[in-house]
Amino acid sequence: MTGVWGVKDFYTGLEEQSREDAKFNAGYLLLVFIATVIATAGLLADNSAIIIAAMCIAPFVGPARAVSIGLVYRNPGTFSKGIAKQILGLFLVTVPLAFFLTVMLDFLTPFFPISLNHEILLRGTFASQDAMIAVMISVVSSMAVPLALLSAPKMVGGSIHLVTDIMIGVAIAIALVPPASVIGIGLALKFPDVTLAALLALLVNLVGLDFVGSLVILKAYGVTRDSLAIEKRIRELSFSIAIVINQKTRSKIHDILVSVTMTAFNRADVEVTVYLQSASTPRGLAKGIGRSIEQEIGIPVRVSAHVIPIQYYITPQIDNKEQEEEQYLTQGNSES
Repeated sequence: MTGVWGVKDFYTGLEEQSREDAKFNAGYLLLVFIATVIATAGLLADNSAIIIAAMCIAPFVGPARAVSIGLVYRNPGTFSKGIAKQILGLFLVTVPLAFFLTVMLDFLTPFFPISLNHEILLRGTFASQDAMIAVMISVVSSMAVPLALLSAPKMVGGSIHLVTDIMIGVAIAIALVPPASVIGIGLALKFPDVTLAALLALLVNLVGLDFVGSLVILKAYGVTRDSLAIEKRIRELSFSIAIVINQKTRSKIHDILVSVTMTAFNRADVEVTVYLQSASTPRGLAKGIGRSIEQEIGIPVRVSAHVIPIQYYITPQIDNKEQEEEQYLTQGNSES
């Protein structure tokens, strides 16, 4: 069975990243705002270079990833938040802002009225050939979203992965921001046919991005809900058994860290790190965890346990500045 093997906490890490991608924040709205202003300016000026510059800013790779991974993992919260984040950015920020900017510029420049140009009509006409090209771009771009994570999974979260995210984000934004801006421009200039064509192009692109290419790649790499469930179940069992064994030995636990590396669909490596505040060391920790996992889930695991004793050192509390200075001088005299 295909899958991503040999990467520590990969499937749960993918779930956590999709949840982060689905979260709303002011930075996301600000980037959408800036990208829309630049894209609208480029469309009205009939300048493709300015439009491309706007694509480098638009932050739509995160929501697209949240939608596809949320769908594969059957996580309705992540899926719905990803969809809502896209709708908020495109229909509640980009479209109204493009409408406002077009109306404002048309009012401020009466001697140079704004009219439809090549760049606007390129997104405002939706013939059969244009539809095929739009679908192709959106599907291929959406394939790149999970592929950046799956082709080199050990680099996820690193600087190379961030650069890849930016490059893929440009391709995704090309399929989303210009059509959404043209919807607002068409409404402002009162060209309903342009508005409807741009809206249709945007919806087709969204479907291609969210539901076609990403799902194909995720399924091809074996990213399934079953793999996630097994990884999480192994972690939960390891954690609970570690607590039970430490309680039997009367060890005072400070913290327990568990990481799971799936080496195949039916095999895993487990690493358990226990931080103790007592000198007693629990015996049979690795063997007990491994036996429990094999009995509960029915798959062989290799468990490595690390027990680390810790000690606390707390500096005395200083009530005021005078006491702090007095202590500092006293320490200085004693050292000299």
